[in-house]
Amino acid sequence: MVAKIAARLARAMALCATLAAVAANPVHAQSWDEVVARARGQTVNWNAWAGDEKTNAFIAWVGTEVEKRYGVTLDPDYPHLSYGSDAKRSLIARAVIAKDGVKRVSFLPVLIDKKLRPEVLRHGDPRFDDALQFMEWVSEDFNHKFAVEGDEVLVTGR
Repeated sequence: MVAKIAARLARAMALCATLAAVAANPVHAQSWDEVVARARGQTVNWNAWAGDEKTNAFIAWVGTEVEKRYGVTLDPDYPHLSYGSDAKRSLIARAVIAKDGVKRVSFLPVLIDKKLRPEVLRHGDPRFDDALQFMEWVSEDFNHKFAVEGDEVLVTGR
């Protein structure tokens, strides 16, 4: 039961993050010119998959060209991943499994930095609390309970 919750949490987290980002940022523009007019002078997010030198160079070039041609700045700290701004959220899951079943499931909240490196969040860090609130929201339809033990979040059924 707890293992199913952990697997569902991971899937739900990715899906809900994507849906929330889309729902919170709808674009109602009728034309490209209207999109450009709305964005001019602002810093915007752009999704791209980064990592190798050629791709990173292309992303940098696009940022320069978009600013030069349209007056729009691409946020340099925005993670270049496939799920939008909530893609920075992640977790490291841990399960203790014995012959007679799952004994314990927990996770460590993680944020991914702009160089795609994971940062494990520590209890007491406000971002830890934010990550826990996000997980509560993503998991609200599942029979679960989270309990913080040190820097780890224990997942149990209610």
